[in-house]
Amino acid sequence: MDSVHLIKAFVSLLDKFLGDIEQAFPGEREIKMTRTSLKMATSVNPRMVIEEFVSYISPYSEQLFNKDHHFFMDISNFDLDKSTLMKGLKIIDLLKDTTDENREIIFKYMQNLYKLGLKIVK
Repeated sequence: MDSVHLIKAFVSLLDKFLGDIEQAFPGEREIKMTRTSLKMATSVNPRMVIEEFVSYISPYSEQLFNKDHHFFMDISNFDLDKSTLMKGLKIIDLLKDTTDENREIIFKYMQNLYKLGLKIVK
């Protein structure tokens, strides 16, 4: 698959993931705003979004593929600025309030996005 098709697949998967998250947590405006922002960003420069995603996830790829949700629920494991920290805390709260089945789905999406992103940036 060429890079154009890989990028389209990544953008499509990311939008599907965020759509599913939005449905799972319908009252969360932050999720809707994030989805809208990412749609705009991917329409302007999808490669940049993918590179940022891969760059951010890479240090935690082992925990991602081990599905270590306890690691991801501990905000102190991440080097975040103040605004990112507030968003991170919100995501952690959502993850704490979800089912094991939903956590499994989230990990599968994130793993697939990461694998696809690696193919694109390498």
